[in-house]
Amino acid sequence: MMLFTKLLLAHLLGDFLFQPTKWVVHKEANKIASKYLYLHILIHFGLTMLLLWDIELWWWAVIIALSHYMIDLSKIYAGPYFKK
Repeated sequence: MMLFTKLLLAHLLGDFLFQPTKWVVHKEANKIASKYLYLHILIHFGLTMLLLWDIELWWWAVIIALSHYMIDLSKIYAGPYFKK
């Protein structure tokens, strides 16, 4: 349960506290070429490593960062089809 709490906290911090609106707009405009997309993923990796505080769980941080990248990229490209 503690692992889940740490991962959830890292996700919430990365998506809401450490991602300014400017980054979101830039990601939507530049899509895969946005430097802020990669910075956002790096922040998620760093926060996950920081909150886990265990170098042996590095693979969790990599899996989370890569899956977050794929999900964000999917939302960026699919977003215009679902906006009203």
